[in-house]
Amino acid sequence: RSNIRRTHHQHHTTPGEAMTATESDRRAEWLEWRKQGIGASDIAGILSLSPWASPWSVWADKSGLLPDSPSNGPQEYGKRAEPMIRQWFEDDTGLTTLAGEEVWVSNPDKPFIRATPDDVVGESATSPLADALGGLEMKAELGRSRWLEIPSHYQTQGQWQMAATGWDRVWFAVLHGFSFETYVLERDQSDIDFMVKRAEQFWTDHVLTGDPPPVDGHDATTEALAVVYPDARDEAADLTDHAETFKALIRAKAAKKTIETEVKSLSNEIRAAMGECHSAEVDGRAVATLGQQTRKTTCKHCGAVDESNPFKVLREKAKEIESL
Repeated sequence: RSNIRRTHHQHHTTPGEAMTATESDRRAEWLEWRKQGIGASDIAGILSLSPWASPWSVWADKSGLLPDSPSNGPQEYGKRAEPMIRQWFEDDTGLTTLAGEEVWVSNPDKPFIRATPDDVVGESATSPLADALGGLEMKAELGRSRWLEIPSHYQTQGQWQMAATGWDRVWFAVLHGFSFETYVLERDQSDIDFMVKRAEQFWTDHVLTGDPPPVDGHDATTEALAVVYPDARDEAADLTDHAETFKALIRAKAAKKTIETEVKSLSNEIRAAMGECHSAEVDGRAVATLGQQTRKTTCKHCGAVDESNPFKVLREKAKEIESL
């Protein structure tokens, strides 16, 4: 069985509102606990599956190099929507949420495996946490349509929670705009074994040693580098050992410029062939339309925003074209 800790429900502040000392202390405690292991939101970054994290950004966070960042708008919306989503889940499934809040869980045999499920699911309100049927993750997907399947980074999150707890399933209660859907993720031991092996290697080789993993092109890596190295000293770094990296960068930029020119040329060729038509077909199948767009530019000196007149852009239907 896993180690499960209940946490008091956290008050979520409005923009500009400060947390109380108790709330601040509780969050600080959670952040410290979180840094002592790999969490469910970390594992997708380690596996390069996350839209929001990369191996390097996870390493920087675990190494204490990144500050705690305040919740953004979508995150705050999701937290405030949780009571409604929790009740909707119970009404939709007939199951019960046992904690009424997030819980801290860790694997007793491998304590670095940690997670913070939004809640715990049971058959009835009298079920003890130890007899939980599984975990619950609540998501508020603004403007998103129903998932055809649970996204891979969320599947990774759910499987990691099962690795920490021994559960056989995790429910995802998702608010898609004004629609509500419940999804069930079943335990996949082969996936869990793979993730545990990769995470343990990451923890041992990088976090415990302080040796960062290789950088990549993820936006999270770029943002983490900017935070870790915010100031530039007035001296030159000796990068003799990176001479080939410089050459590869120049070649990549040249290739990018060539590709961008080719993309513009091909797009213009199709645009010219469409003439005054709004859409294009191939063998009776719609493959492209013209959409209206404007371009905004901001002055670096005064901050004034200039918006261009509307213009037409070609929007291809990639799936239709690939199936031709």
